[in-house]
Amino acid sequence: VAYFMAGMVVLYKYPVNISKQGWFNAWFIGAGIVVSVLVYFLNTWYIHKLYGQHVKKLKAILLQMEEAI
Repeated sequence: VAYFMAGMVVLYKYPVNISKQGWFNAWFIGAGIVVSVLVYFLNTWYIHKLYGQHVKKLKAILLQMEEAI
């Protein structure tokens, strides 16, 4: 979202109106899609790295508690 908001600022504040050039719009949208996909997978990996071990431990404790009942 921040990427596209920054792009809107550039489009409206840039001295030369580059929004009328089709190559810029296509490049901007394509780069936005690529960046979005990369950030999604990076975020998924990072969250798993931070909390993955804790979730496994909590699942093991929950399994033990269910077996005790």
